[in-house]
Formats: sequence, C-alpha cells, structure tokens
Amino acid sequence: MKIRLAVEDHLGGPRAMISFFVKSEKINLKLGIVNFIVDSGSPNTMISSEALKPFRASMIKIRRLEKRKIPIGFGGSEINPRILDDAEFIGLKNFKTNFPVLICDEENATHANVLGVDFLEEHNFTFTFNPKKREAYLEIEEESELCSNDQLEKNETKKREK
Repeated sequence: MKIRLAVEDHLGGPRAMISFFVKSEKINLKLGIVNFIVDSGSPNTMISSEALKPFRASMIKIRRLEKRKIPIGFGGSEINPRILDDAEFIGLKNFKTNFPVLICDEENATHANVLGVDFLEEHNFTFTFNPKKREAYLEIEEESELCSNDQLEKNETKKREK
C-alpha cells in the first residue's frame, strides 16, 4: 500500500509532512491534529514545545513524565526530552498505533514535530521523497501488521479473551 504525503515548504525547504491525531490516556491529554515532518535522518520521533503551547494547563501533567537519562542531539542542540510511552497515533486511512514519543518541553526550544526512523522502522514503512517533483510516499507491504481500526479492535478482543 502506498500512502501519499503532503510536501510543504517548511524550515527553509520542501519537507514531507504527515498529520496524526495524537492523544494519551496515561496523562489524559488530547493534542489533536499534530503535523510531523517525516525525517529519515532523525532517529527519534518527537513532539515539540510549539505543539504543546495550546495545552498550557496540561504542561503540569507533561512535566510529571520521566525525562531521558541521557540527553540527545536534536536540531543542532542538546536536549533532555520527556518520554510519553503511550502516545496513540490515529490517521493514515484507519491506521492506529500506540508508540512511545519524546516530548521536548524546553521553553526556548523551537524544534519541529518529527516522525523519525524509530516510527518508520517499528511500522515497517519505506519512505520515498523526491523534493524536486514535490512527491513523497510511505509504503508498506500488504502482508504487514498494519491494520485498520476494526482489525485492531478484533486483536484487542482476542487478547482479552485469553
């Protein structure tokens, strides 16, 4: 299955973009639609402090999340992001998954939301990007574990029955 991505000018050049509805049951947070740059050069998926601005009341909950023990390099600086281990991503033609995401809550950080290699690898996506033609795709083999919401609910029912 091939999923076409938007290509938009962002941060000085064309970027492959994808949107997901993101929420967390653990801290009762609904970020809503979050736009991510698909970045095959970033090892980590991260949500920036910019995406969190509309949720100032929820920052208390976010600050309770555990921080990474070792800082990471991101966007040319060293940061120590928090870990949201139950982020639920919904989108992509009924695609739904729980996936740990890093959250940069540092106030002066101006990083973009990034869908990194960890997400692509976990879900067996192949990323194709041609900036000159302004074309970008995520591809996945039909036999993979990508499934619809209906299939996810069936899988959860089976787990509960065991």
